[in-house]
Amino acid sequence: MLAAWCVSMSLLLLSLKSKAQEDQFRQINGKIADRHTRANIPFAHIYIEGTQQGTIADLYGNFTFKYLDKYHNGFLSVSCMGFKTVSIPVSSLKPDEEILLEQNIIELAELIVKPLDPLSLLEEALRKIPENYDSASLMLSGYYKISSRLGDRQVRYTEALIDIYKPGYTAGSKENQWSDSIRIRQIRTRRSEIKDWKLKAMLDAESSLYHLQRRDLIRELTHHDADETIKSWKENYICELEKIVSLNGRPAYVISLNAKKNRKEAFWNGHFFIDEETRAFVKYDFVSSEQLFRKMKGSIGYILGSKLYGVKYEEGQWRESMAYAFRDGKWYFREVNSSKHFIISSKK
Repeated sequence: MLAAWCVSMSLLLLSLKSKAQEDQFRQINGKIADRHTRANIPFAHIYIEGTQQGTIADLYGNFTFKYLDKYHNGFLSVSCMGFKTVSIPVSSLKPDEEILLEQNIIELAELIVKPLDPLSLLEEALRKIPENYDSASLMLSGYYKISSRLGDRQVRYTEALIDIYKPGYTAGSKENQWSDSIRIRQIRTRRSEIKDWKLKAMLDAESSLYHLQRRDLIRELTHHDADETIKSWKENYICELEKIVSLNGRPAYVISLNAKKNRKEAFWNGHFFIDEETRAFVKYDFVSSEQLFRKMKGSIGYILGSKLYGVKYEEGQWRESMAYAFRDGKWYFREVNSSKHFIISSKK
């Protein structure tokens, strides 16, 4: 049996109000797409303004959520990294609404006055992490969602309102990756449509909020020596400065990293966005390389699990994106999205 397995996880950090009272519910269905290309926009954030009623679009831009009837005359806000936020009257939405977003990344090629070395920009951004990111601890509130599907069947679905305590970044600290504390305030789940426990065991990887919470680029970078990080990028990737864009109204350099062939540690292809003024990492958007898939299939856990449960991954791809917000002269962790898509084979 061949089937497609897709798992997506999202975490949006924001301020949320207290729990809503019980009331009658309505349902909104729709799809988020690019206005010009009509391409699906994954992981867009959809919520009714001034409430905690909302959800996150899936990998294909589709969304469904229920909201309290008393908010029917409110406004639906739709936002996504790299796109302009739109606000739509809830009462005007059709049963299957297609919501179109305009890109918010505007190319500013004319700002490039002289050639810049992309590795030098990356190194400068690494060195300036202590200056650009708040060293004080803070409490954040957010919305978390994980959806895992095998073909058209739901394997796992969880939504939660959470609080996260984040200590400040400390360069060279080995505790940077693991020291966040998470408290779940509200949670909603759906029953799994997969009955085979062996199959579910193989598809259960990365189902924890803690896997997503650790995907903080700056925390990861401060966990490693800057010189070693630059050395690794030089050895494993081709780096190019592609252009300057306006990202949320601020000029930013777009630097591509493409995995070199036959490099075992070259796991990703994608882009860093570095703020022109502060030289801070402000956005990260990457897709896994073939080397990462081969590494996963070569792990002891996968080999033992595939033999035990009779399930193999034939193809696979990861997508990772995260963004930081600028406030009061510092950059703060704002949003992270992660998705995995596999073609699997099973003996059943």
